[in-house]
Amino acid sequence: MSDTRLTEKTAAALGQKILNGGWQEGEKLPSDTTLCAEYGISRTVLRESLRILSAKGLITAKPRQGTHINAEAHWALWDASVLSWLDEASVRRFLPHACHMRLIIEPGIAALAASNADDAAKTRLQAALRDLQTNPALQEEKTLITALYQASANPFGISMQPLAIFTLHPSLAHTLAHTPAPAPAPAMPIRADYAALTAAISQGDATASRQIATRNLITLCEAF
Repeated sequence: MSDTRLTEKTAAALGQKILNGGWQEGEKLPSDTTLCAEYGISRTVLRESLRILSAKGLITAKPRQGTHINAEAHWALWDASVLSWLDEASVRRFLPHACHMRLIIEPGIAALAASNADDAAKTRLQAALRDLQTNPALQEEKTLITALYQASANPFGISMQPLAIFTLHPSLAHTLAHTPAPAPAPAMPIRADYAALTAAISQGDATASRQIATRNLITLCEAF
């Protein structure tokens, strides 16, 4: 395994332990010697791994004081890697908060998409909708959400996409079926009226796009 891949693997292992309560806020990490022995890595790999965790706000290293676990308020919870490191218990703790943040953010993203999306962005969104309707699975829903955020053409909005993707966690797979009775629910139910949202964005109707996204996300948040 290359040093780069080993560094990423080690950062993920350490990050998971921090995020999931293996070390507590303010706790000092074990010595480099101890960590290197525990994870079977070199000091170089460890230092690079710790640098990654520091950049994501999980730890702080101070000269002559060692490396300590940061308070949760400093964690880069918007980061896709950080979100992927959460275990099932932590996912369930953070999901309601993530859903409510998505409710605040995504109606604006939808309105921006209606105003800013070019023909290529609309085509990608429409194609993602067709794929989801044909195969209502998690990956297709992620692809549609990605197309939605990219259609906003706003770099700050696009950077918020990992949080929206996080709310599609399998924990909610059977909570929000959006399938009319008596048709059987698909393996991964469509959780929102993506057809109406895609149509409003394609027509350039920012007001309708905002309203539909809000309605969809209120349904999502009500699951909690």
